[in-house]
Amino acid sequence: MPDQIVGGAEHPFIQSLRPTVTLGADASTPGIQAALDLLSTTGATPNTLSDIVRQADGPPGLQRWAWTLTGLFRRAALRFHLRQGETDQAILTPVSPRFRPSSYTLPNDAQLLLSRFVHTHRVGNALRLESPLAHARIDLYDPTISSTLSVLSSGCDWQTIQQSYPGLIPLIHFLGMAGMVTHAPPGGVSAEDQDTNLLAWEYHDLLFHGRSRQGRHDGVVGGSFHAADRSEPGPVAKSGTGTPISLPRRPPSQVTPTFFHTLDLRRSMRAHGSLPITLDALGAFLDESCRIRHTQWVDDDPHRYEVSTRPYPSGGATYPLEIYPVVQQCQGLAQGAYHYDARAHLLTRVPDPWPQVVSAVEATILASGTTPEWNVLLVITARFARTMWKYQSLAYALILKEVGALYQTMYLTATAMGLAPCAMGTGDADRWATLLGTSLETESSVGEFLLGSPGEQTSPTA
Repeated sequence: MPDQIVGGAEHPFIQSLRPTVTLGADASTPGIQAALDLLSTTGATPNTLSDIVRQADGPPGLQRWAWTLTGLFRRAALRFHLRQGETDQAILTPVSPRFRPSSYTLPNDAQLLLSRFVHTHRVGNALRLESPLAHARIDLYDPTISSTLSVLSSGCDWQTIQQSYPGLIPLIHFLGMAGMVTHAPPGGVSAEDQDTNLLAWEYHDLLFHGRSRQGRHDGVVGGSFHAADRSEPGPVAKSGTGTPISLPRRPPSQVTPTFFHTLDLRRSMRAHGSLPITLDALGAFLDESCRIRHTQWVDDDPHRYEVSTRPYPSGGATYPLEIYPVVQQCQGLAQGAYHYDARAHLLTRVPDPWPQVVSAVEATILASGTTPEWNVLLVITARFARTMWKYQSLAYALILKEVGALYQTMYLTATAMGLAPCAMGTGDADRWATLLGTSLETESSVGEFLLGSPGEQTSPTA
């Protein structure tokens, strides 16, 4: 029995134009015009389209048709359908101009496997398959095909698929076209699982990387205001509800090191001194690194919303980040969790079960090697709607970049003030949302930053 070809033209499929495509001057001959008209309506198989061009334009027209198809591929303009009668079972949609229907030879004794980077989720009434390694996505509409997809999770040879799962064969051709399948020798490991470059990636990291950059998705990049008709962006800053505690600012006369000297001195300092940070120092730190300097209303017809400027940058000046100082030791400030009002430059107490808060802090700083004698942990949350109201595919990436910019601003401010700064690598978003009275999907932690008076450092750190 010969080896099998997965993908390519081995299985008949229907081509059609994506609904959003406008043709312009693509049609140059009567045959190409007729083929494009068919692509714009019901669609047709590649052979049918070639026959239409050949009959109208003769054999020379096929070369022009090939050029036309190349142009359509470069615009990711074609979709591919698996149909039963008039009903779509599955649709393959290119998401990148780099997509080309691919195929590869599958030895008959090989185990066919779904790529570990493929993920599925519901979109409307379809089960969508996507992968950050692929230049196309697949929407499944036929539940009989979708229900057998798990066969490819543990490996299945082509002969078994033909005998036991024949309805899966058309989908396998689509998966092969999209580059979403791999194969392994019996009892062996697939090429994908031996690729040292891919082995370095966790599934979710590669997915996030692919979706927050351009090139392998067709999501909207830039300000689309996609949620503007369903929700409001939220206020430019969040105000607390407790008794306000006024914060001092840095005196204008206070001497600070030069900028480049501050850069040279910057270090992560994990140990805090026996004499805690003061309220004056905490207030000056927040004033220099996090305060709102200016607000204004933006009229981006038909959308009107308020933006601000702060010491660090933010995508579209949306500034979704909020600061919650959790205080264990601070001269002039009681132990507890607080919210920082960046507009009014004041603190309000957050009702908190203190033992659980301390436990959450210690769990957060455990990996940093910090001793329990910490001063202040700044929990950084994001009010996601502030950014996601305007941006789509890159919204969460913008938020994380803002966290990085805030980290560096906090580092340099603390260094210039002679304080001990240390950014934390991770934290429990669900836990902090519960303790701070927010929710995971509305406002939850995206960063944590330890701050205190400097103590003795046991070793140089980054």
